[in-house]
Amino acid sequence: MVSKHIRRIGGATLVTTALFAAPLATTAHADTTRAPFTMQEEGAPPVSLGDQDNVLVEWWQDRLNQWLQLTASDMYPIAVDGWFGPQTEAATLEFQRAMDGLEANAVVQPVDRVALDDELERLRGDGSPPVGVGDEGTLVAWWQDRLNEWLRLSGSDRFPITVDGRFTEQTEDATLEFQRAMGALDANGIVQPADRVALENAIERFAQPPTPVDEFSTEARSAEGDADGVALLTKVHRDSYDGFERIVFEFGAAGTDISYDVEYVQDPPVGPTNDPVTVDGGAMLQVHARPASGFDMADQVATYTGPQRFELRVLDTVTEAARVEDFEANKIWLIGLDQERPFAVNTWDDPLRLVIDIETADGEA
Repeated sequence: MVSKHIRRIGGATLVTTALFAAPLATTAHADTTRAPFTMQEEGAPPVSLGDQDNVLVEWWQDRLNQWLQLTASDMYPIAVDGWFGPQTEAATLEFQRAMDGLEANAVVQPVDRVALDDELERLRGDGSPPVGVGDEGTLVAWWQDRLNEWLRLSGSDRFPITVDGRFTEQTEDATLEFQRAMGALDANGIVQPADRVALENAIERFAQPPTPVDEFSTEARSAEGDADGVALLTKVHRDSYDGFERIVFEFGAAGTDISYDVEYVQDPPVGPTNDPVTVDGGAMLQVHARPASGFDMADQVATYTGPQRFELRVLDTVTEAARVEDFEANKIWLIGLDQERPFAVNTWDDPLRLVIDIETADGEA
């Protein structure tokens, strides 16, 4: 059973670049930058045959597809394109007839949305069994399909994996990547109900409309974290949004918190060879994270294998980034900008990330 979700691209776009990941496959997907509706509210309007170009319809189609897949319906998959056509109508009727207490009229009311969410939670929740290598079935296919979405959104070079309902080593490797990225999950390649909940939450976070992590300012930013271990850097990536650009330093599960100092510097910092480290541009933003490293001393293995210097030229706002130092749990990077610009800094969990947003020149990224 191969997933054949059909999605339409529309609205604003989100540009995400993993700085050392392999290029993503070209696949059409629904726009993920639009804010999700609170579908269960009574004020959310009904949708039915003929409604089109509608986020409410797209939300319903996406979750209805999951239900069709988990119940092994012959109607799976339906198109996820925001158009409520005969195909969506027929699948809606199938769902409504299967649920006690719903009116089977193919009109999607708030009560139908609540019922669908509840049924999905039941099908993939505590009542569903774990799956691992060697298992087959609709629950495996659902996991592969949703895991593919996370791999795509996170910029993983494992995207896409095969969606065939067979839990192979390929699925296990992708599962381990997700579990390790989440930090709080047991990274054993076995999918438990907690993994399914975490996966849905992770995908939902990608769907949130991007907003700056804090107020913009050119003043230095510092914070003292409550670290219980060295945060191990695994990835550096850059995102572009309306009004700002984002640099993300992503860490593994070894550290739960970090302290940081982020500030503009006038003089180039000195690297491990006592030579000044410079970057292109008219301003230098120094990022100092601690305790942090790109090398796991316990296992004697590098956790960050990406470049130590790379260009970031997309809008000429952020120009270049370079590693300055990785010594005694002090990780220092230098970011080049065209000029000093207001920035914002914060940390995120699951996985631990240090996020720096830089205001763009004209309000458009």
